[in-house]
This record gives sequence, C-alpha cells and structure tokens, in this order.
Amino acid sequence: MISRKLKITAITASVFIVLMSAAYGAFYIWNKNYKFNNNYVWQPLEDVQSTLNLKDSYNVIVAGTDPEGITAALSAARNGMRVLLVEARDRNMLGGLLTEGGLNTLDLNYSPEQPQLLSSLRQPDFLNKGIFQEWFDQIEGSSFDTNTAANIFYRMVRSEPNIDLLMNAKELVPLTEQSTGDHKTITGMSITKELYLPKTSSMKCK
Repeated sequence: MISRKLKITAITASVFIVLMSAAYGAFYIWNKNYKFNNNYVWQPLEDVQSTLNLKDSYNVIVAGTDPEGITAALSAARNGMRVLLVEARDRNMLGGLLTEGGLNTLDLNYSPEQPQLLSSLRQPDFLNKGIFQEWFDQIEGSSFDTNTAANIFYRMVRSEPNIDLLMNAKELVPLTEQSTGDHKTITGMSITKELYLPKTSSMKCK
C-alpha cells in the first residue's frame, strides 16, 4: 500500500509540472504575440514583374503603388473589377513610404475595447482591419523589414487575377471629357511606357 508521504510527493510533483507547463505556455504565447523574439527569416527582395499583355480597357485604373493604391486595387479586384495598377516613378518594389521610404515602424491605432481575459497574453485589438490586417499578419510586427513588407505587397497583388501591374511608366496623363459647367470627367489614362514596351497606350475606364 502506498504511504501517505509518497502520495503527497506525487501530488506535489504533478501540481508543479502543471504549473510549469502553464507558465511556459503563457510565456510562449506572450513571446509570439509581442514579437519579443524575432523568429522571422530575412527575405531577399523579390523581382517585381510588370504584366506584358495589357488590356485595352479596365474598370479601374489606380495610379501609384503606395499602400493606399495597393489597397484600392485589391479592393476593386476582389469586387469583380478589372484593374490596372500603374507606377510612374522609378521603383523596384511596392509599398511607397513604408518600403522605398524606409518608414518601417507603425504607430497603430488601438481599439478602445481591448480583450479583458488574460489581456497581457493576447494580441491587442487594433482599429485597422481588412486588407491592412491581412498584410500586417504576414510581416514581423509593428517594426518590420522593408523587404518583407514589399514582398508581401507584391504577393497580394500578384495573387489577384483581376489585377494587371505596370511598373516604371514614363508618363501618366488623365483622359477627360467635358461634363457640366467647368467640370470634367476622367474617363481613362494615356500611359507612356518604358522603351522596351510599346510606347503609348490610351486606357479607357468602363
């Protein structure tokens, strides 16, 4: 028959193991959520490729590959629009100020309502959701490597079949039509491409 002292020792050891396991689990979650230890592997910058065969018309033409332009293009494409995303500046990556500009630390907007249960072990709730959250969940955290950020932007754009991408255009000129009074309506864009592509195309929005 097991002695009372041995039972107490076994119970004490079991409780100790449970507590240590819980403490390790809590530290792992905290470490992962707050990016205390950066386990991400450095990424080389991916080569951004323009779409060679552009269409004659698009539902939406977005000028500029800054985060705002990328978000607009993704949103339109996911709502069934045929989209041309065009960049007229000499850039080799997507993301604008966050990547080319090196502004790789974000001051995020926290929601006024934060998780109450085990709040110190959980990721804060941000006001920014949607496409931003989709991108943010794939980078290193609120301070990130610009290569990672640019690559994620490019992969998100490249994965959308409704988006054509044109980089390093030489000139963008809006096409307009006279509407009421002094107002004009933008109907498309005249795009002068790089030398190795057909030089000028007039893209209409429909």
